[in-house]
Amino acid sequence: MATHFRRKIKTWENLRDPFLLRINKSATGTVRRAELGNFIDSFKAYILRNLSEQIDTLKIKNKQKLENVALSIFCPM
Repeated sequence: MATHFRRKIKTWENLRDPFLLRINKSATGTVRRAELGNFIDSFKAYILRNLSEQIDTLKIKNKQKLENVALSIFCPM
């Protein structure tokens, strides 16, 4: 009797609607695409934030260099 029940389960698994299987796969694929999109957006924001910080640092260093050059004219070392 147990083997008969197992056979029914196996045949039921083979009779699943392929259309429903495609819907389930595409739905999970959509979630994965959305997660990937969120990851890419956060990564893009991270890169832009780091570039902005580096540009600000370079601007400050250049400003300090210009001030040092201006001061060296008035107060030579």
